[in-house]
Amino acid sequence: MIRHPGLRWMLAALACLPLLSCTEDMRDGFREMMAIQQAVMHEFELPSVKINVQNGRELGLTLENSRFNEQTPEQRRVQAIKIARFTKSKLNKLKGIEAIWVKYVIYEKKYMIVDYTETLETYHFRTSELQDAFIRS
Repeated sequence: MIRHPGLRWMLAALACLPLLSCTEDMRDGFREMMAIQQAVMHEFELPSVKINVQNGRELGLTLENSRFNEQTPEQRRVQAIKIARFTKSKLNKLKGIEAIWVKYVIYEKKYMIVDYTETLETYHFRTSELQDAFIRS
């Protein structure tokens, strides 16, 4: 048992050092995700984009109530490819992303407590298969 309080704090701080580097990586990842979200919203003039990373390998974009919802599924697929290419071009600190998916949803809040979500389509793309060149819409 360690009886000196200063030594206890020093050992506790040493034990937390690996967590600090993990926290810095997480912070950088969150910053990049926010930057990607804002860039996608701005570039494609979207009202709402939700972004998430699954298992450190897949980056997902959920487009809520976008103007693309009125298009045909084939037109949405073409637009999803453009969005995925654009997103891939913005990846810097999020290493290991193997796939990007783009999901089109209709979202409504009903009766102030009920969320209604209808998924139109979800398109999955492997980052290795996405061309690096981003083609503007």
